[in-house]
Amino acid sequence: MDFVLDLLRDVAKIFFTTLSAGFANRLASRKKNKRKPTPRRPKQKDRSSK
Repeated sequence: MDFVLDLLRDVAKIFFTTLSAGFANRLASRKKNKRKPTPRRPKQKDRSSK
């Protein structure tokens, strides 16, 4: 009976570890995608005709 309980605890530990790692990866990818783009410089007029 103790063997079954130990096995169940190990399975539960693996399940919750995998679940929390997946959740952390999802949060990290959302945060990474929310970076603001850098503002672009306005285009300069062509001055080669002078």
